Amino acid sequence: MKQLIPFVFALSLHAASPTDVFNKTCDALLDQKGKVPEAKRLHALFDADWKYSMSEFPESATWRGVTGQNHRWTDYSLESVAKRKQVTRTALAVLKSINRTKLTPADQLNFDLFLRGQSVADAGNQFSSHLLLVSQMDGIQRSVASMLRMMPAPTLRHSTGAKLHRAQRHHRVLSARLHDRRAAGIFLCQHLQPRRAAEMGNGGAHPPRSRARPSLATGHRR
Repeated sequence: MKQLIPFVFALSLHAASPTDVFNKTCDALLDQKGKVPEAKRLHALFDADWKYSMSEFPESATWRGVTGQNHRWTDYSLESVAKRKQVTRTALAVLKSINRTKLTPADQLNFDLFLRGQSVADAGNQFSSHLLLVSQMDGIQRSVASMLRMMPAPTLRHSTGAKLHRAQRHHRVLSARLHDRRAAGIFLCQHLQPRRAAEMGNGGAHPPRSRARPSLATGHRR
């Protein structure tokens, strides 16, 4: 029985969501106020935030070369969006419990930068940015191919199938957010620049350019 306890504990940690792990760490850091050096608490918060971010935003992990997340997509369900907003507030609470004056100048700078980042994120959470995940410039119409190109070659063969399979749910979630956006009366700007409007009126053909082009042979302008 004693041998099963560590196994069950490890299994529970593995099954816990990134949000649960982060919140548990933050609770411990708040309890350590006045008992543990402030620099140690600060760096523990940094470590927890990094691990949380790489798990919660797997595309970011792929972009940074962090292994183990290439088969996943960020969850944009309303429940997950709400949890992420709370995580930002929790991180701010821990940060504000740290006495900045007891940090070295280097850590004071780290403190200030992290505080600014979390404060900006918290202010941004007042808006419905999760409803703007698909636009004329970005969205699932390009993110799937972009992520597949970005994935490291050694793991590409093993992760592509799982990535594409999960992309189906990712598509359904983003489609639901598009429906929410329309229901909320939020529409993207449909104004076209005069040049683009002229191109569309001309059947999509580009109008002739009067600007001189560089010569491929000499590198000089004609």
